[in-house]
Amino acid sequence: VHNKTTFKSQVGIGVKNFTPDADLTVAGPVRFQDKKFEIGSAIPETGNYKKGDIIWNSNPTSGGMVGWICTTSGKPGEWKTFGNIS
Repeated sequence: VHNKTTFKSQVGIGVKNFTPDADLTVAGPVRFQDKKFEIGSAIPETGNYKKGDIIWNSNPTSGGMVGWICTTSGKPGEWKTFGNIS
């Protein structure tokens, strides 16, 4: 697609089925405004990340953390936890 496009319904990328509770469903990480967002169970050990990229905790628990944010770009960069779950 090389022109402006409007979708008047839900959009799925890389998925076969998606539930009607979201307008956009994707099968993997997303990037917007140059920040990458993905799901994981820990700080990544490989890959190239930029400052501000976020890994959302795939198994949040009471007393745990919402996820990890990259504070220094690199391979895989430096990471800090964020979002204490009370």
